[in-house]
Amino acid sequence: MIINTFSYLWKSTAVEAMAELTRHGFKVFEVPVSSPHCWPDEMSAKLRSDAKKQLDDHGATVRSLNAGGYDINLASPAANMRRKSSDHIKDVIQLAVDWGVTDVVISPGTRRPMISPTVPQALGWLYESLDVLLPVAKQAGVRLLMENTPYCFRPTIGELVGVVDEIKSENLSIVYDVANAAYIGEDPVASLRSHHAPT
Repeated sequence: MIINTFSYLWKSTAVEAMAELTRHGFKVFEVPVSSPHCWPDEMSAKLRSDAKKQLDDHGATVRSLNAGGYDINLASPAANMRRKSSDHIKDVIQLAVDWGVTDVVISPGTRRPMISPTVPQALGWLYESLDVLLPVAKQAGVRLLMENTPYCFRPTIGELVGVVDEIKSENLSIVYDVANAAYIGEDPVASLRSHHAPT
C-alpha cells in the first residue's frame, strides 16, 4: 500500500512525516512536492542523504514524488514560465534520483478560465515542455506520470491517453486518481475499462 504524506503538508516536513508513519508500519510513500513540506530548492545535499538513510534504515521507500501543479504550468503561454516549470520538475527529478524514486507525478498544465488559448495552442506548449523534460527523465531512469487533476486542461482519461499516444515515450504515462475523476463527473470504472490495455 502506498501512503501519501499530503495530510502532513502544513504540519511537518515529508521526512518527519515518513519517519512517524514508518513507526506505524507503513513502508511505501508518495510525497507531494510543496513548500515547506518538501521543496527540492530548500533541501541541502545532506538533508537529502540523511532522509534516504533514514528511509533505508526503516526499510521504507518513496514510490513517487508529486511535483504539483498549482505553482507550475507546463502549458503556460509564456515561455519563461514554462522554463521555470520545467526547471522545477528537473529539480524534482534530481530529488527522485537522490531518493531512488521511480515516478514523478506531473500536471499537464492549465489554461486561463476566461478568454482561454485554444486547446491546440496549449497542447503545443505542453509538448514543448515535455520535449525538454523527457530526455532528463530518461537519463535519470524516472517515469513522468501525468495526473488527471481537475484544474488541468486535459482532466479526462481520454485526453491524457491522447497526449501519451501523441508523445510515444516509455518515460511518460498516466496516474489515474479516481477521486479526481469523480470530482469532474467522469465514471472511473467505465473510463478505466474503456482505456484498459489487455495483457
